[in-house]
Amino acid sequence: MMAGALAGKGALAEAEKLYRTVRPQLENNGMAREAALAGLSLAEIALTSQRFAEAETLCRGAIAYFENFQAPYTGRALEALSYLREAVAQRKASAAVAEVVRRYVSRLPQQPNLLFAPPPLP
Repeated sequence: MMAGALAGKGALAEAEKLYRTVRPQLENNGMAREAALAGLSLAEIALTSQRFAEAETLCRGAIAYFENFQAPYTGRALEALSYLREAVAQRKASAAVAEVVRRYVSRLPQQPNLLFAPPPLP
């Protein structure tokens, strides 16, 4: 996704704008999982600016998606997302922590038995 490439190059403002544009389109096209992952990417960007309230809202949205999604890996996804949401609520999460969780959740469809190893918090 282009937004991910922009974020990887450090163009966070452009990536954020693109994620905000694409995310509703993904939802409207029945791609709720991809929209939830885009929300996690937005949370990651928000955390670079310590916008904790926004990041927590985005985490809650991803949690809501997985609570309603029935897949063999749903419990594992919820565990990782809950870890992130709690770290954000305590103002201990960083963009790096969000990235670990986003990457983990995105790998679960291909590796449903993958264990979550929570990254250390500051």
